[in-house]
Amino acid sequence: MKVRTKIIIGFSAPILMFFAFGLWLHFVLKDASDYLMHVKNESVAYALIAKDMETDVIQVQQFLSDISATRARDGLDDGFKNARTHYERFNADLAKFEQLFAATGNLDGMKSCRLIRVNFNALYSNGVRMAHAFIDGGPHAGNRLMLNLDKTSLTLKDSLQPFIKTQLDDMDAAVEKAESNADKARIVGLILGLLVINISFFVARATLHAFNLYIAQRKQAELSMQLAQRELKEKNMILSDEKELLEDIVAKMRSASPFNGLKVRHIQSSLEKTAGDIVLSAYRPDGTQHVLVGDFSGHGLPAAVGGPLVSYVFYRLTADGFDMRYILEEVNRILCRKLPPQLYMAADALQLSADRKQAAIWNCGMPPVLCLSNGMKRIESSGLPLGLSESIDSFEPHAQVDIKPDMHIYMYSDGLTEAMSIENEQYGQSRLESLVSRIQKAGLPLEVIWPELEAFCGAQGLSDDAVMVEISP
Repeated sequence: MKVRTKIIIGFSAPILMFFAFGLWLHFVLKDASDYLMHVKNESVAYALIAKDMETDVIQVQQFLSDISATRARDGLDDGFKNARTHYERFNADLAKFEQLFAATGNLDGMKSCRLIRVNFNALYSNGVRMAHAFIDGGPHAGNRLMLNLDKTSLTLKDSLQPFIKTQLDDMDAAVEKAESNADKARIVGLILGLLVINISFFVARATLHAFNLYIAQRKQAELSMQLAQRELKEKNMILSDEKELLEDIVAKMRSASPFNGLKVRHIQSSLEKTAGDIVLSAYRPDGTQHVLVGDFSGHGLPAAVGGPLVSYVFYRLTADGFDMRYILEEVNRILCRKLPPQLYMAADALQLSADRKQAAIWNCGMPPVLCLSNGMKRIESSGLPLGLSESIDSFEPHAQVDIKPDMHIYMYSDGLTEAMSIENEQYGQSRLESLVSRIQKAGLPLEVIWPELEAFCGAQGLSDDAVMVEISP
């Protein structure tokens, strides 16, 4: 082979190799450039828009919660305006995704957008209704709508989180692909010379710049979310403190009542700090005994607020010498006028004569009153719970009972009979009557009921407030 030929081949081979490398590098760099443009124009932009939408959801709920807590007092009335701003910003950002998905024919994406819009509009409208309820009707009105708002918020979160994750995953995939192509270019460049090294360097630098920009934006979004969550947590702590203060006030009002425990034993259990069940006992000036057992609808603080009101009416009118019929009429009238319709009180009432030989008994929506002597007499419910209607014609006694020397009368709430086992079986009336019979015959303390129920219910415990009262002859 001639020298000329060797030289031509020697020069041609590197040139052809460099040309082949240049052609390969052209396609590699073009592919990387396309991915970088995708990262710049779509992945990062739309991922940040998605994070902004998530922040807008938090802000809408936060501002509506703030104005609910302040009830728009002392100038703190800009919550609706701020919530509306984030509401409109969210919908504007969502419209960008709808346009993108429509242009690319992404039917699943368009379906997700429609679902998110429906859930977000439901969150906003429920939040506005809740805020107006707090402002117009106070915590009693607002708390009824808070559970619905929480459910709507969870529904929106379930539909929004996969949507946001899809955008972030798309951004991560595009960045990873761009980095992969840049690495290939750097490896081949190291083999073929400084020129290829320089090209790889510029490609890597551009990729790292885009990646660093993405990291910085993502950290900023996460910081904003953490700040919003911390603020929401602080608001929740304030609401919790206020609730505890109200519970203490109600508990002190109840503890101050002039309960007369002569000839009366009772036990009581509540699911929360304040109970929805009440036990009242007092004697009229003529020696007649009055006993009232009440079970307000629901449990916790809403159910407990009516107790001090009923207690005040009961003890005042008993001390003034009024009979139980008039007291029940007055309690019913006041509950109808002072409390919302969903808050009412089932009640048992007893009026025992001064010589303790005759008893008049009322049962308004409670389990049967049990009169135990040699046998058992049941007095079933014959009247509506108190606070449902002012149009009740009469509060005549539902039963007149001759009291025997060994007779004991038991009044209780349905929290005992409706206690559930882990197999979802109720404790029931027959079990309770059998237990009460043993207590009456053996003179056992009423507290033996609790270990019986604990063994029956297991770790889940009672599902409602519970009370039992025993009146002795």
